[in-house]
Amino acid sequence: MFCQNELEPSQMPSEELDLFYNALGTAEVQASSGKRVDGHTELLYGLRRAQVLSEDGLPWAAALVSNYRSALDRYCDRHLPRL
Repeated sequence: MFCQNELEPSQMPSEELDLFYNALGTAEVQASSGKRVDGHTELLYGLRRAQVLSEDGLPWAAALVSNYRSALDRYCDRHLPRL
């Protein structure tokens, strides 16, 4: 589930891992119920939150940003049509 620059789960606070996996699951549920844009928004919200944490200098947050970006790319490939 993690991207190429993945962070070992043990290096990230468990609360952050929970939020990340919850966002992934919520986005998939929304997509499967026809709310694809809502799922995308869920992941964007998580990405923005991770970016703020990274800007605050938390050592694991850059990897979290990368993981959210990777998740967004996969989500778009699966659920959002290309223009």
